[in-house]
Parts: sequence; structure tokens; C-alpha cells
Amino acid sequence: MKIGNLYFSFTNPSLFMLLTLSLVLLLLHFVTEKGGGNSVPNVWQSLVKLI
Repeated sequence: MKIGNLYFSFTNPSLFMLLTLSLVLLLLHFVTEKGGGNSVPNVWQSLVKLI
């Protein structure tokens, strides 16, 4: 894709980077949505904290 003088290519690594980022954000969303207000973290919150 060419925009002005800049050329952007969408390759397989770009696709996998977007898929990985989407999965990580989805995991974070579900972990914080289901137990975000608890004073004692559950297993998933502890895992995300370690990451």
C-alpha cells in the first residue's frame, strides 16, 4: 500500500503480531472484567501480573 511517498507492506509477521496483540488484549479484558474489584487476586489476575 502506498500513501504519498511512504510504502506500507502487510506481511505474515505483521498479521501474526496483530493476532497476538488481539489475544493478549482479549485476555486482559476478561481477567480485569470478571475480578477487577477483588482485593485478593484470582489465578488469572496473578498470571497477568507475572507477565
